[in-house]
Amino acid sequence: VLLDAFGSEKVPAHLTTLEFLEDVRRVLAPGGVVASNLWSSRYNPIYADMLATHRQAFAEVHVLETLREVNHVVLALGDARRLDKPGLEAAARRLAVDARLGFDLAELVGAGYRASADAAAAGCVLRDADRAN
Repeated sequence: VLLDAFGSEKVPAHLTTLEFLEDVRRVLAPGGVVASNLWSSRYNPIYADMLATHRQAFAEVHVLETLREVNHVVLALGDARRLDKPGLEAAARRLAVDARLGFDLAELVGAGYRASADAAAAGCVLRDADRAN
C-alpha cells in the first residue's frame, strides 16, 4: 500500500491518525508493506507524532531519508520480521530485479536508512478524536 497524501500546506488530519493506519493495516496482504511518504521534521511539525502513530499501528517500522532530505519514506510492516539495514537492502535488491526497475533500489535504501535517529524520536499517537477535520 502506498500512502502519499498532502494538502497544500499540511497533511489532511484524518490521514494521520491511528484509526486510519489501523484500517490500512487491515487491508494489507500477509507479508505486505505500507510505504508512507512523509515530509521530514524540517517541514512537518507533526512528523514525530506521525512516526509514533505508525509505530503504534504496525508491528515494525523503518525510515528511509530521501536524497534531498525533504521527505522520508516510512516502511511499515503488519507483521514483525525483525529486518535491519542489510535485510531491507536485500529485499530492495530482489524487488528491483523482479520489477525490472532499472535502477539500484538497494543502494537508495542503504543510503537513506535511518535506524537510530528516528527510533529515538518522541511523539504522541494521533487519534481521530484529537484531530480537527
